[in-house]
Amino acid sequence: MGSIFRIARAELIKIFKRPTVYIMAFLLAAVIGGSLFLFEPVKREKTTVDMGTITTSTTAKSYFDKFDKDVTFKTEFDKNTTSAKAEISFYKNINLHQKNLRESYAKLVELLQELKGLDNTKITATHKTELITAFTTYITDFENADKVSDGEQPIFVQTYLESPLYDTIHTSLTDNKNSLDAFEPQNIGIYLKNDSNYSKILTNVEDSFTTALDPVSAYLKSSISTMENILKEFYTDVGLGAGGTTQANAQRRLLAKEIERYEAAVKNILEYDQHTFAVIVKDDYDSFKNNISIFFNAVNIKDTSEPNLKDNRDLKLKIENENFVNKISTVIGQIILLNCDEELLDELNKTTEVIDKRVSDKYKEINSFASKNASSKDVNVLGNLNNMISEYKAMQVSLKNFVYYSIQNETLKDYSNSDIQEFFGDEFYDVYNKYQNSEKIIQNKYYIDNDIYSFELGNVFAFGVNSADETTPYDFMYYATEISTMVIIIFSIFMAASIFAAEHDSGTIKLLLIRPFKRHKIVTGKLLATLFFSTMFLVFSTVVSTIIGFTTFSTDATTPILAVFNGSVAFKFNPMILFAIYLFFSLIEIIFYVILSSTLCTLFKSYAGAVTGSFVAYFATIAMNMGLSSKLWYSYSPFVNLNLFKYFGNGFISNPNSTFAGLFSTPMLGNMNYFLSLGLSAGLMALLLAITYVVFKRRDY
Repeated sequence: MGSIFRIARAELIKIFKRPTVYIMAFLLAAVIGGSLFLFEPVKREKTTVDMGTITTSTTAKSYFDKFDKDVTFKTEFDKNTTSAKAEISFYKNINLHQKNLRESYAKLVELLQELKGLDNTKITATHKTELITAFTTYITDFENADKVSDGEQPIFVQTYLESPLYDTIHTSLTDNKNSLDAFEPQNIGIYLKNDSNYSKILTNVEDSFTTALDPVSAYLKSSISTMENILKEFYTDVGLGAGGTTQANAQRRLLAKEIERYEAAVKNILEYDQHTFAVIVKDDYDSFKNNISIFFNAVNIKDTSEPNLKDNRDLKLKIENENFVNKISTVIGQIILLNCDEELLDELNKTTEVIDKRVSDKYKEINSFASKNASSKDVNVLGNLNNMISEYKAMQVSLKNFVYYSIQNETLKDYSNSDIQEFFGDEFYDVYNKYQNSEKIIQNKYYIDNDIYSFELGNVFAFGVNSADETTPYDFMYYATEISTMVIIIFSIFMAASIFAAEHDSGTIKLLLIRPFKRHKIVTGKLLATLFFSTMFLVFSTVVSTIIGFTTFSTDATTPILAVFNGSVAFKFNPMILFAIYLFFSLIEIIFYVILSSTLCTLFKSYAGAVTGSFVAYFATIAMNMGLSSKLWYSYSPFVNLNLFKYFGNGFISNPNSTFAGLFSTPMLGNMNYFLSLGLSAGLMALLLAITYVVFKRRDY
């Protein structure tokens, strides 16, 4: 061990004699000072309430009245809870309908099978009553397809309920039930033992069950069937020659209306904006809209013209060649219906009940405080009132976020980020990231479980973004240290390469090897010397940025920060401790590039080769981070996994106005996690070290 330190000490003495070390220190100070002029952070999203300017006539009572009666305040805040409840209710009603339908279907089929196999003389009035009751229950559950919302029914449900398909199936079920109800108990057995009768009833029940479980597909298939029947009539009328033209044109008008209904149904299903109910891949939906538009334009008869026999024959040929009906029917299998686990919905309901109670208590507290200080114009009183109103809003926003993000992750759990980003919809799908959603779920759950408010805690440091409502010294320190770390990495690459290459270029490597030092100790000593200077430069940068930060920004820097580790656990940190964690992970990244440069220099015995290779790796990583952030395979690249601090919650906080933000951020893909990144980074560093030691030991100098 002593020999390692002697080698390291000798290297340090040589480095201290180089003017580049002092130039580097001056450069770092200049970079940090210059970053102060570039530092223009964006404010984080404000979560406190701003109820306008307080005038000399503002009293606690008038302030409360404005909160209570102005629709932009209490009413708007309450919409968060209402919206969360509606989201839960939507999926619970779907689940309840399907659960009831399955149970009543199973019961009905079981009774039908039992009575079919039972001796006619053993069928009693009790059996008949059970059967008719089961049939009635099943029909009721079938009718309850409209119970997917407590309020106004979604358009796609209304479309289904008003369709001929629903009426036909409902009528068949009712007729089946009434037929059985008209029989004496023994005759029910006779009727069911007739295979034709039994098959007819069972088919009607099974068809209704399939339809009610997936009314979307059922309705669309029914519409396609209607189109096919209309086309058959159209083809027949065209075959009649000129005499069938009038009838053929009438069929075209019917077909055009059915195409419009079909298109509207698909649109209403996929563009239902109240809840995430169904999704489809963008390209598939675009293809559908294009095909159905061409189909409709070909079929539709404009008021200014009346097609003749030749026109209709041409249309018949075009429809057959283009196979329009088949093209537009493929959308049925492409629509993905989403569902949510009942256990999660129950948990969310319990959370909603907790927040309901807190909101009610907070409103009483606000009302009581305003009443006691009704005529007060004291700024402190009004400030306290505003703070309580902010708490009233914050707890409901946290509930809404917790519910929405939980349901989003659950309904989309079977799909990767890249799959979801291909779905048709608003920008939500384009930027969706499961890891980010998980962070938000844990974050809002922490607020709810601990009965605290989002504005009471800061965000994790991010490049060019305030962690609190106002800029803190740590915001600047993080910004400046990110920039200086890049400079330190570049210098460390040069330093590591020079320490190893200098021995080769000067020929002193042979003199070093004949000394009583084992080769692995020589490598270790040189690495330690390089890492010592890299660490000192990081410490120097931290000291300079701390001095500038605390002398420039006077904001209270003690506000706790809520960090979400690995998207699964929330911690409340003192900002100083969190910044120390950040420095530790920055040092790990610096160490990686020191090892990489040392390895390349050992392999190629070339200063230029080591520097070039390390620079290519470093800057290629920055470029790929900006260009490959949506590629799932890229998450397994070791270079994207070097930034471990992002697993504390800053992976998705960014400044859209910053020119440099892309240089200092690494993508967070949905399948990434802290332990995967740590394993890949540690594994690659261990591999590089092993290569360095083995090559240096075995190479003949």
